[in-house]
Amino acid sequence: MIHNCEYLSPTRRVIGSDALDKVGPKLKEDGAHKVLIHYGGGDYLFHGLLDRVKKSLSDSGLEYVDFPGVKPNPRLSKALEGAQFAKDNGVDYILSVGGGSAVDSAKAISLGMSYEGDLWNLWKKADTLAPGVVLTPVSGVVVYPATGAEAGSSSVILNEETHEKFWEWDERLFPRFCFMDPQYTMTLPRHLLTNGIGDIMSHFTDNYLTDDAHFGIFDNLLETTLHYLQAELSHIILDPERDNLADRTELMAVASMGCDDSINWGLNHEKASHQIAHPIGGLYDTIHGSTLSIIYPQWLRYIYKYNPARFARWAEKVWDVEPKEDPLETAVEGIDRLTDWLKWLGLPVKFSDAGLHPTDEEIDFMAERAATAFCTDFIGANRKLYKEDIVQIYKDSL
Repeated sequence: MIHNCEYLSPTRRVIGSDALDKVGPKLKEDGAHKVLIHYGGGDYLFHGLLDRVKKSLSDSGLEYVDFPGVKPNPRLSKALEGAQFAKDNGVDYILSVGGGSAVDSAKAISLGMSYEGDLWNLWKKADTLAPGVVLTPVSGVVVYPATGAEAGSSSVILNEETHEKFWEWDERLFPRFCFMDPQYTMTLPRHLLTNGIGDIMSHFTDNYLTDDAHFGIFDNLLETTLHYLQAELSHIILDPERDNLADRTELMAVASMGCDDSINWGLNHEKASHQIAHPIGGLYDTIHGSTLSIIYPQWLRYIYKYNPARFARWAEKVWDVEPKEDPLETAVEGIDRLTDWLKWLGLPVKFSDAGLHPTDEEIDFMAERAATAFCTDFIGANRKLYKEDIVQIYKDSL
């Protein structure tokens, strides 16, 4: 059901074999003079991508400075360092190169350049950015299709001192451009590719799992996308004999749609899965796709009875489950098939699969942060999940 809403998606996507050649001209048109290039240590650096980006900037008459060091689960300390580095060097534009971590870190640097207080207060929701503050523009060169951060208005950051990982949302964080050349995804290691595919699946599943049983245009679009991802695209991408640039382009496109609300306007959809997963990444520094796969099956088993019609239809339309007389049985088979698909990807579906064995104290720590992530004492759309519920989901996922 589409509730009252406002929809905004201002990021311009530039996709194709000539995308990187357009970086300089597009940023120059957008008012850039001196660009901070922010990236991590992926093998894409050794395949000419970064040189090509720098050439495009130089050919457009733009100055640039390098600021490497992005890590998965991007760090608050790096954002603070980057903000000071950018100000010291007269930077007026930030360009991330990599995946969601690079984009999130770039957004955090932009916030750090303009916010006067303790930057972590924005992620803790202890403060908000004043309405009149103008942020340094951010754009991204996407190499790792997964989180969709390149077209979204949020930034997820890890405070390595407190082991907390939180979201910050602000419309001013939408990137101006995201540049996508699928040929540079061809060298991604398999484990990154599978984690990215799992992450994409979680975004669209979250969007589909609204708190009602009214099925409209966006539900149908989400069903088609989810089925295509699990039944076709993932199998093509992970088969060396069938993998190809056209379908890598499809993967980049679907990833960028995961967080821009383009096919879920006004839906009261689930966010609980990510709130339950983020504390795992905060405590153990695990890759995001795997933190989601660890808790996703048990989270679904904990909430499906609260909306049997929607979960049963999800099982039928996405996972090809034959409808049973009892919709709850249909839903459970859908959850089983999702779990099998995650295993097929090679992702962990329990903490122990990832070599993690949280103590009761660690589970309590994670559950407290998950439950209070939105400044309330619960999360969830289909079912309100309080701290004790999240503790049980973690324990069911051991």
